[in-house]
Amino acid sequence: MSQLGGTRFSLGAGGVLCVAAVAALAAALPSFRRYDSRTDEHALAERERRAEQAPA
Repeated sequence: MSQLGGTRFSLGAGGVLCVAAVAALAAALPSFRRYDSRTDEHALAERERRAEQAPA
């Protein structure tokens, strides 16, 4: 990519592609976008398990 447009173009295009990929995944996976570790049953169970194993 750098050979085609230079280093600055390569970095800019990579950043734009990264943002576009994140936006596409957010649109394609709404349940991932709505995830909240404060209310997820698996996250709460893991938090309890770790609290029980923590040294007092």
